[in-house]
Amino acid sequence: MSEPDATEESRIISIADLSAKVDKLAELVSRIIIPGSHAEAQQRTEERLDRPSSIEEQVRAELARAKEQEAAEQAAAGKDQELQSRLAKLEETPPAQPVPRRTRLLGWGDPR
Repeated sequence: MSEPDATEESRIISIADLSAKVDKLAELVSRIIIPGSHAEAQQRTEERLDRPSSIEEQVRAELARAKEQEAAEQAAAGKDQELQSRLAKLEETPPAQPVPRRTRLLGWGDPR
């Protein structure tokens, strides 16, 4: 009978230890995180989103986006073109005509 009491007591002690460790971790986390930092960040975000944007900013953003898209398309086209040229180099070429024996013996048309 003493064993169940001892295990129950050790469980209570371990639960108390765990509770103390959780409290300690919570305190450390609260020290690391500056109070109000999330609220300040949210306020800055809201201010940025609420400010009126000018047409000029919108046009510049659209032009920048269009430029990026065009650059991406050109890169893709360049890559495709490079791939086609590499593929053309890899294609099998027909064998050259053999040089007739009479030409070799007489030395005609020997490019060496």
